[in-house]
Amino acid sequence: MLDEQLRAARLQAFVGRVSELAAFRAALYDDARAFTVLYLHGPGGIGKSTLLQRFADEAHRTRRPVACVDVGTDRDRLAAASGSVRHTLHSARPIVLIDEIDAEQQPEPWLREVVLPAFPLGALVVVAARQPPAVRWRTDPGWDAMLETVALGPLSAPEAVALLDKHRVPADRQASLLALCDGNPLALRVGAQAVQARGTANDEALHRDVAHAIFHRIVGALPTPAHRRALEVCAHALATTEELLRVTNPGADAAALFDWLRQQPYMTSDSHGVHPSDLVRTIVETEARWRDAGTFAAMHLQVQEHLFERLRGTSAETALPVMANIVFTQRHEAGLPNQYHDLQRCEVQEHRYRPSDRRQVLSMARQAEGPESARIVEYWLDRQPESFTVYRRPGASQAIAFFCWLQLTGPTGADLVADPVVGAAWAHAQQVMPVKPGEHLSIARFWVDPASYHRPSEATDLMQLRCAATSIRDEALAWSVFVTPEPDFWAPLFDSVHAERGGRVGVGGREYSMFFQCWRLTARTEWSEPVNQPTPARPPIADAGRPGVAWARVDFDLAVRRALRAWRRPDVLADSRLATSRVAARAGGRDAVTTVRQVLSAALDTLGSDPRQAKLHRALTTTYLRGAPTQEAAAERLGLPFSTYRRHLARGHEAICDLLWKAETDGIDFTDSGQPDSGQPAGSG
Repeated sequence: MLDEQLRAARLQAFVGRVSELAAFRAALYDDARAFTVLYLHGPGGIGKSTLLQRFADEAHRTRRPVACVDVGTDRDRLAAASGSVRHTLHSARPIVLIDEIDAEQQPEPWLREVVLPAFPLGALVVVAARQPPAVRWRTDPGWDAMLETVALGPLSAPEAVALLDKHRVPADRQASLLALCDGNPLALRVGAQAVQARGTANDEALHRDVAHAIFHRIVGALPTPAHRRALEVCAHALATTEELLRVTNPGADAAALFDWLRQQPYMTSDSHGVHPSDLVRTIVETEARWRDAGTFAAMHLQVQEHLFERLRGTSAETALPVMANIVFTQRHEAGLPNQYHDLQRCEVQEHRYRPSDRRQVLSMARQAEGPESARIVEYWLDRQPESFTVYRRPGASQAIAFFCWLQLTGPTGADLVADPVVGAAWAHAQQVMPVKPGEHLSIARFWVDPASYHRPSEATDLMQLRCAATSIRDEALAWSVFVTPEPDFWAPLFDSVHAERGGRVGVGGREYSMFFQCWRLTARTEWSEPVNQPTPARPPIADAGRPGVAWARVDFDLAVRRALRAWRRPDVLADSRLATSRVAARAGGRDAVTTVRQVLSAALDTLGSDPRQAKLHRALTTTYLRGAPTQEAAAERLGLPFSTYRRHLARGHEAICDLLWKAETDGIDFTDSGQPDSGQPAGSG
């Protein structure tokens, strides 16, 4: 019979699910089974329907009546299922398999209170859904002994390989498929078919083929464009918060979108926000780039702007997760290894140096770099102990790595004699662009993990994230210097963050190279700008002010925010995109710097003249015009709790962007181009 041949073929192709099959068989053949209802739940494509079909094949062997109900294709069948089982199957022990219960708008309490209680005694019911059963069902004493809930997860790595082998995927193509599909059976099968049928030649094309084929099966229904936008943001960022959704989805209900994301079966929540599975990340981002590269690029810029704001405003202790998120959004362009952003699973923790760590730090220095470097470490421990950080595994007292991030405003003669690397770094900086009063040079003098010396490791990754976070937050930093005995290995990384190779210095028989990053030449907001990212369309400078040329609102807002942050940087303002706007063309300044400052000054003056907006005006001017080194310092100057200050600043951004956008689109000119540019708006002090 054909049905027997189909069952044999399915059995041959089936992989994994050993524990689930064992539980079902135990219930199938044991009258004293532990449950009546087996509730399987998991994200789309995880194999729920395939497992239900496998259960059906197993059940048919018992010759017990089997009713298979697919709610996704015929919702009326579930309502009729209880009558069908009770009246036509002529058995006290029917087996009922219910698939896609989520297709019903409100499957609970209807399923629990109406449908299932009508089934005859001895019935064995299996339900498959994306979401787990409601809390009320799981905590109902009546169901406590009859309900078994199983979260269906991805296939293990050996099981995924076995599935690809069954689909005859060549061994040299399996690695990319395994990385893409994250153990999702549907994705693995679709990817295998793409390799076989179309001979997809590269990973990018393979990702696109798989994404197009399974997007709706994996992701499910997207209620509105705002939900699609929220999902795309969540796929792009490492962790998504309600605040990020509010910034990237203006006008939408960010709280409702965040709740919707959190409820999706492919989402995970932690202390930093929500994030999707790796497979969902890939297919959503692949679809978004393919559908509209310009909109995707604009979203990327919005996410970056928000994260940089967060980084500048957060404390040093909480900066690493934000920095990891920034690096993560650059993962396609910067070529950084995955471990830079995998802080959730990191098994190493950062700790401030304590005097009790001294012996361990010196021991690691001698072991990894030799006695001469250990002597230099001891020198700096005596003079800048606050510049040292140690790394331990959770719960351990033994340090496994250490980091030394020196801060120098002008090394003494003793410093130069004691540490030739510091002397060479300082001399190079002073020759190229001297450190000014109020500025300093910071040098990653030692980053030592003896178990993985100057190679990627969890400790090394944390050190480099700390370097980046500190450099971007430190407005008084003129130079960052990185020291390594492995310059060729690390050159691609330093190139990606615009650091240039300097000289070499010998210490203890080992040669060290230096990489220099000048922060007067690298705007902090552009530190991690992608080089290969498609950019949204912008009006060319020659077309500024022409009636037919318009900006996208998201692009305009980004230009305003960047210009505000660059207020005290004429070199950056000179290239401001805001200078190409219509509102800037109407201002008529003598140059780009003057023009942009006139536009911002006029907008700030307008805000300041409205008593209802005064607190927003103060937050903006204190942060950007009065030179507060950090947002924490700005909040202190204003005498506000940091959370209140952040709220005022966010609303201030919205207000000034709204005001300038209205001027841009309605042809309003509220600037006084005849007034000399003082570099300060009225009332800014």
